[in-house]
Amino acid sequence: MGVTVNTLVQGAWAVLLGALTGRKDVVFGAAVSGRPGTLPGVESMVGLFINTLPVRARCEPNSTFAEFLTGLQDRQSELLDHHHHSLTEIHQAAGVDALFDTIVAFQSYPADPAGLAEARTAAGFEITGLKSLGGANYPLALIVEDGRLTLQYQSHLYDRNAAQHIADRFRSVLNQLAADSGERRIGTVDLLLDAERAHLLASARPTPEDSREAGERETVAALFERRAAADPGAIAVTFGATTLTYEELNARANRLAHGLIRRGAGPETVVALAVPRSAELAVALLATLKSGAGYALLSPEQSAAQRERVLAQATPELILASVDAAPGLALTGIPLVHLDDPQCTQGPDTDPADADRRAPLLRQNLACVRYAPGATDGMALSHRALAEGVRRFATAAGITPGARVLATSPHTDTAAFELLACVSAGAGVELAQDLTALGTNGWRGDVISTVAPLLAALLNGATAAVHARTVVFTGDVLLGSFVQRVRDAIPGVRVVNAHGPAETVRAMAPAGAMRAYVLSPALQPLPPGVTGELYIAGEVARGYRGQSALTSRRLVADPFGEPGSRMYRTGDLARWNDQGQLEYVGSGGEEVLIRGHRFRTEDVAAALAAHPSVSQAAVVPAAGDDEQLIGYVVALRGHSADTGELREFLARRLPDHMVPAAFVPLEELPTAADGSVDRQALPAPGAETAGRCHRPGRTPQEEALCALFAEVLGVERVGIDDNFFALGVNSLKATRLIGRMRRTLGIETSIRTIFQYSTIAELSGQVQATGTTKSRPRLRKMTKE
Repeated sequence: MGVTVNTLVQGAWAVLLGALTGRKDVVFGAAVSGRPGTLPGVESMVGLFINTLPVRARCEPNSTFAEFLTGLQDRQSELLDHHHHSLTEIHQAAGVDALFDTIVAFQSYPADPAGLAEARTAAGFEITGLKSLGGANYPLALIVEDGRLTLQYQSHLYDRNAAQHIADRFRSVLNQLAADSGERRIGTVDLLLDAERAHLLASARPTPEDSREAGERETVAALFERRAAADPGAIAVTFGATTLTYEELNARANRLAHGLIRRGAGPETVVALAVPRSAELAVALLATLKSGAGYALLSPEQSAAQRERVLAQATPELILASVDAAPGLALTGIPLVHLDDPQCTQGPDTDPADADRRAPLLRQNLACVRYAPGATDGMALSHRALAEGVRRFATAAGITPGARVLATSPHTDTAAFELLACVSAGAGVELAQDLTALGTNGWRGDVISTVAPLLAALLNGATAAVHARTVVFTGDVLLGSFVQRVRDAIPGVRVVNAHGPAETVRAMAPAGAMRAYVLSPALQPLPPGVTGELYIAGEVARGYRGQSALTSRRLVADPFGEPGSRMYRTGDLARWNDQGQLEYVGSGGEEVLIRGHRFRTEDVAAALAAHPSVSQAAVVPAAGDDEQLIGYVVALRGHSADTGELREFLARRLPDHMVPAAFVPLEELPTAADGSVDRQALPAPGAETAGRCHRPGRTPQEEALCALFAEVLGVERVGIDDNFFALGVNSLKATRLIGRMRRTLGIETSIRTIFQYSTIAELSGQVQATGTTKSRPRLRKMTKE
């Protein structure tokens, strides 16, 4: 390929860094001699000219090795005349404090045998050997000397085992680069060590669960019928004053199922259910599945436009609705059947069989079209996939026959899944109408299925004890501090996070017929500790209903499974830990870029929620300003969230660019339909004080600051409690404010101080005038002699 050894080593290091960090654009340091060959007499100059410079490499997955290495060498050659620029100057020009934390250094200390012999003779003593030792002030330093590569590491950041793994992976990448003709793609570089490959891909082999005959698998309807036959008198569903035993629930579902069959429902047809959370929802769900049809939910939280989209995509054979369902359903042109219609409720009580249905029910037939909260496209699941999903949910949550389960998840789709999981396992499920009432009356049972914001509100206002063996969260990803708070509030509780895409119907770590892969953009398995995209294989969904293009993008061929198998691209980021457990990192595309640093707001929210006075927290970028973050906090009952204390708490744990510029205390965080935080509904900073009275300055300095801020920001007046961000302050306006404060008031401050103390009441205690507005001497004309 015509590249130097230096380029080969730097290219291999860049590819390794890109693969380990999941980035296409990487920067590392390189030691250079600082002696440009074009400078006459440079070799005879005395002094240490060695410099450290950043090397930027773009590791595009589709680029070939030849394109990548030659491009890297060409760019470095063009920079030879600029090696004299100091790293400090480069940092200042880039506006950052650091550009890299790893370095590559080629060391060459050639010996002069003739000179050494002459020196030995003149001095009268002999030099028996030479050994050079080098060190670097970076977490990782790759030293190349005399054909030997040494990886130095800082022991407080890496242990020997971790450093050895990095060295082994670098050796593997270097070998792959050196052995290739140049046509291999960057994205196909294999990072796995042999032992890791055997372990991580072991789950791709079919398990006994996968290999079971189709006849041994049961549908959700069959699972429920078996439970109803085993214990018909057990309580199945409770909603308010309504209680149904398994026998009563089965009889009502059977009668309705026979009625639906007479109206045209059957395998590969869809019944749209417009039934709210209630015992009637359990009847409607089971009746639809017993008829062999699939269900699609029309939930009350959907807008008219959303309902129209669901009906257009799901193409239901009929709509089954409660009496108080939306009146507009009668105008859709789709046959509408009410739950109390005698023609659908006076059929036989017996379980429908294939002889009763329009066609035999196969386990690959459509069972439901699920719409995740906020989703616009429905995912079609087979009866087999739905049965696997509810069975895994029940197993993870510890839902067993006779268990008492409290189901409180607000979204109708999740509520339906909770219902089916409970009645398939033989448990008794209570559909909570008013969760706040539980805080007054208390509750004792086996399992609570809920979302974090609802349970946080319950625990904040609870005056009576709540007891459960397991709490299952079905909404957003949990923060570790909140999990600990739940464990403190409910002693001995087991916490299960069932966060996951509806398409995979997964409820826990992959098990049984589900397999998980953490892959690179080129679908290469990634080693433990490396973040990649999470793919789910095994019993995945059939696809997006009526959306073939979307299905082909999200459900792709499984290169590690059986021929013809598929895996689902979740869009979530995850990594394996050293114990073989899957760790959720975040959702793809949730990174923010603040002051040149890229990170995830979830990491800041997790640190903020760890404050002992904080119950819940959320962090979002400031509206209209890509340089700052805003933190939202809900304080624990009996506590207050002091802004200065929160800022100091985070400053001890996070770098400056990750500390929010403003904190907004709230009574509760706004929630979306699935119970996760609705970030679009979070109020702007200052909105929480909109109703407060205007407070003028209390001192001459505060009065001057109020007048100056009002003038620069173009508003009528500014009070000492008005939040700067609510007034429209951004980085540019903050710079103007600093200049005016220096010239007019003699106050020296910084952008960081402005953003940290976001009201004049807070800022005035941090700044002080220098005593005179003429803080600099007047310039006078000077004559050079």
